[in-house]
Amino acid sequence: MSNSARPTGGPGSVFLIDGSNFLYRAYHALPPLTAPDGTPVNAVHGFVRMIQALRKEYAPEFLVAVFDAGRSSFRTKLYPAYKAQRPPPPDDLVPQFELARKATDALGIARVELPEIEADDIIASYAVAAQKAGKSVVIASSDKDLMQLVGAKSDGGAAIQVYDTMKQRLIDPAAVEAKFGVTPDRLGDLLALMGDSSDNIPGVKGIGQKTAAALLEEHGDLEGVLVAAPTIKQAKRREALIEHAADARISRQLVALRTDVELPRPVDALKDPGADAEAMAAFFGPLGFRSLVGAAAVAKAATTHVAGASAGVGGALALQAGPALTLDPKQSGPSSPPTRRPSRTRSRPRSRPRRWRSRSPSITATRWSRTSSAWRSRPTARGPRRPSTCRSVTAPIRCSPARSSRRGPPSSCGRSPPRPARRRSSTPTSSRRSSSAAPASRSPA
Repeated sequence: MSNSARPTGGPGSVFLIDGSNFLYRAYHALPPLTAPDGTPVNAVHGFVRMIQALRKEYAPEFLVAVFDAGRSSFRTKLYPAYKAQRPPPPDDLVPQFELARKATDALGIARVELPEIEADDIIASYAVAAQKAGKSVVIASSDKDLMQLVGAKSDGGAAIQVYDTMKQRLIDPAAVEAKFGVTPDRLGDLLALMGDSSDNIPGVKGIGQKTAAALLEEHGDLEGVLVAAPTIKQAKRREALIEHAADARISRQLVALRTDVELPRPVDALKDPGADAEAMAAFFGPLGFRSLVGAAAVAKAATTHVAGASAGVGGALALQAGPALTLDPKQSGPSSPPTRRPSRTRSRPRSRPRRWRSRSPSITATRWSRTSSAWRSRPTARGPRRPSTCRSVTAPIRCSPARSSRRGPPSSCGRSPPRPARRRSSTPTSSRRSSSAAPASRSPA
C-alpha cells in the first residue's frame, strides 16, 4: 500500500463507492451521535463526510454509490451456509441504512442496488464496463474481495485502482502481493484454498495463507493444486487437499466476482452534478449536521420544517428541527466532574511488620522481639562494623559479628553469623614451645 500515490480523479474518472463498506466503517469509527429527535445518525454522519471528502479532493466526473439490496443472492442458493454465521446488525445501525440511502439522494449522487445481486458484483461489472469505455476507474473500498480487480486492464482503459479512504492508501498490485503473497489475479484461488471465516467460505481445512501461496506458486492455480494433490509429499497436506477438493471448488465459485451483471444505468448516466445546497439543507438541517450545510442553512431548514409541521405537511423524513448534533447520553453517559479515587487501604494488617532500617552509623545489628512484635536495633559504641556474608532469600538482613565470645543475633534465614576469630597471643610461637616442659630423655643403658 502506497501512502504517497493518489487515485486518478478529474475528467474521465469513475469513482465506485462501496456504500455498505462505508457505512459500517463509519459506524465503528465514530461515537454514538443522535439527531434532535433521538434518531442515531453517527454512521450516516461519517458516511456523508467521507463522500464529500472524495468529491472535494478528487472531483470525479462520474460518481456512484452501490448498496446491498439484501442477504439473498446466487451464492446463498449455491451454498446455504454462505454468511450464515454473521450476527444481525446493531440495533442503532438498522435505522441508518435507509437514512444513508436518502442521504445519497440528497447529495445528488447516483445510487444503485439490485435484488439477488451483491454490491461487489455490481461494482465489478461497472468497473469493467467503464474501463472498456476508456475511463479510469477507482473503487473506494477496503474489501479484500474487490482487490481481485486491482491492476486489471483492458484494451480501452487504464488499470483499475482500489482506494482505502479511511487510511488514505492506494492499493496497487505490489501491495496485494505483499499482503497475501500472490498477485491479484491469483487472489481468488488463494481465498478458495484458505477459506474466509467472515463470509463462512469453507476452503480446505488445515491450509493457511502461507501454505496456499506456496502451493499456488508451485502449481499455478487452484485446479493445478488439486490435480497435483496426490503427489504432494506432506501427508496431512495431501490428505486435506484430496478430502476437501469439492469444498475448494465451491469456495472458488463463491469468491469469484461477476462482471456480466446487467447494469441498471449506463456509465454515462453516472455523472456527478454536484451538491445542491437547498436539497442538502432540507434533508441534513433537521438532522443537525451543521458542519455539512452551515448554521444558516440549518436555521432555514428548521424554520421550513416547523412551518410545514404546523400546516400538517411532512417532508421525506419526518424529523423535527432542534439543537445541533449531540452525543447519545444513553451510550456515552452524562458529563460529570471527575471524582477522586479513594485511597487504597489494606484489608488486614501485616502479621509481621517490615524491618525498620536506620541510617545511623551506630546501629550494627537487629533482632526480632517476641514481646513487642517488632524489629529492635542494638546500638554499639564502636560504630559500624563490616557485615557478614549471611544472606536471606526473602528479606536479607545485615548481620555484624558478635562482640567478645557471644554469638550475634540470628538472621532471617535462621543462620547465625560466624564466631569472631580468637585473639592471638603476642608471645612468639618459638618462645611458647621453649617454655613448655620438655619430655624426659631416656638414659642409655
